[in-house]
Amino acid sequence: MDNAWIEQVDALQQLKGVAQQRSSAQHDPVYEYQKEARRTFAKMRADFALQAMRNLLLSILTFQSDGTVEVQYP
Repeated sequence: MDNAWIEQVDALQQLKGVAQQRSSAQHDPVYEYQKEARRTFAKMRADFALQAMRNLLLSILTFQSDGTVEVQYP
């Protein structure tokens, strides 16, 4: 989750500069920023879900004698 969020913040910083440049092309910079921010946030959520599933599927389950399960993540 941390890596996905760090990449999201970095993308938003880059997007800030791009949105300001689009204002010279007579586009609303706030609208452009919001549109792209929503798109990158949706991508971040999808990437996070994929990584979580990958870690879960690659984990090692160890069943303990007391009936509990120990999960070791990669």
